[in-house]
Amino acid sequence: LSLHDALPISYPDQGSVSNWSTGFGYGLWTGILVGMGIKFMITHPRTWQREFFFGMSGDSKVLSYTVACQLFPEYAKFLTGPRGGKLDGCSDALLLCEFCKCKSLGKITDKK
Repeated sequence: LSLHDALPISYPDQGSVSNWSTGFGYGLWTGILVGMGIKFMITHPRTWQREFFFGMSGDSKVLSYTVACQLFPEYAKFLTGPRGGKLDGCSDALLLCEFCKCKSLGKITDKK
């Protein structure tokens, strides 16, 4: 299981309530998982993107969709919406799961 490392970053158009809510949810999920004894890792988007987008450049949303379709062609039909739009959130989730699986199996090691 992985928690997305998305701690609140203050943006001019976001209020403090929005940032507080994000931080609260992050802490809540962390507490629930620890309390239940469920193993998890906290993964920053750049960490898994560095593994999958190595040597590639461009918009991360397009790269995510492209790499997910290459790695999982059988799921490509689930990565587009009813009008053909790319569902980059689903692509990100699929790649994040693959990253966590590979990391837990020792196929990916921490790079310093």
